[in-house]
Amino acid sequence: MVPTHDSRKRRPKSAKGTDQRIHLGGSTLDHRAHVCAFFNSRDEEYRVLLPFLEEGLALGEKNVHTVDPKLRDDHHERLALAGVDVEAVSESGQFELRDWSDTHLAGGHFDQHRTLALFRQIIDKSKSDGFPITRFVTNMEWALEANLDTNALLEYEATANNAWLRPDGPINPVICTYDLNRFTANIIVDVMRAHPMVIIGGVLRENPFFVPPQEFLEELHSRRARIMELQERYAQLTPREREVLPFVVAGMPSKQTADELGTSEITIRVHRRQIMRKMKAHSLADLIRMTEALGSHDDARHPHSDRSFTQKK
Repeated sequence: MVPTHDSRKRRPKSAKGTDQRIHLGGSTLDHRAHVCAFFNSRDEEYRVLLPFLEEGLALGEKNVHTVDPKLRDDHHERLALAGVDVEAVSESGQFELRDWSDTHLAGGHFDQHRTLALFRQIIDKSKSDGFPITRFVTNMEWALEANLDTNALLEYEATANNAWLRPDGPINPVICTYDLNRFTANIIVDVMRAHPMVIIGGVLRENPFFVPPQEFLEELHSRRARIMELQERYAQLTPREREVLPFVVAGMPSKQTADELGTSEITIRVHRRQIMRKMKAHSLADLIRMTEALGSHDDARHPHSDRSFTQKK
């Protein structure tokens, strides 16, 4: 329970909390305070992250949460049920509740440079207001609302490390929460590689799969170039060849494909040869890898989610 009897009057002292340990998920954070937190439910998320908020409030630190606009009231209610006097800590400036429309998706679209600059401004203002540390918690499902390809999210997460992985100065931890029911496994794996610390099963762990920012950004740029090349190849396919392609990568025989599409087996064989030639695939396995790369670029939705990572307008 967070003490609230004097929350309206309390102002933080600038020196307070700078040498305090930051506890999260049963461990402590060091300067590698960019964390990806994976949860299977909202109940699990609040169970793990509420103590993180409560500790920050008790130490006189700033806390900034970014949530889905549709869940803003629910977030407020959950904090209140946990004993947080949301009105008081908001009035004192210790707590700031934002939604995606005025952070990541301000103006209706995502711009990583604008977003990172905004969070830097929040930290600077918090400092000038006397708060020693700013603790961020961001629900990352905003990416599902944006017309954003996979690489754009990963580039943003990797670039954020340049601002947050600093051994000198105060630590301003950032917790990026991901709903495991909303993102595909390949996106979760890549997201993990962009964070030095990870919460899995409610426990904070050092991430052995973390890739240093510059190295990961170079990989993403190479991946983007590869995707563009594959898109150019795919664009050469005729509409009929694009119809045939899913049957080919599924391993369906030409005769069965012909029956499905209402054409002859010989015609399907011609289409298969054309697909392999235009896509420059040396084998079926090669073609499958190409279509998987194109698919992961365009769609990161979980199989049971009704939203795609890149919404089709």
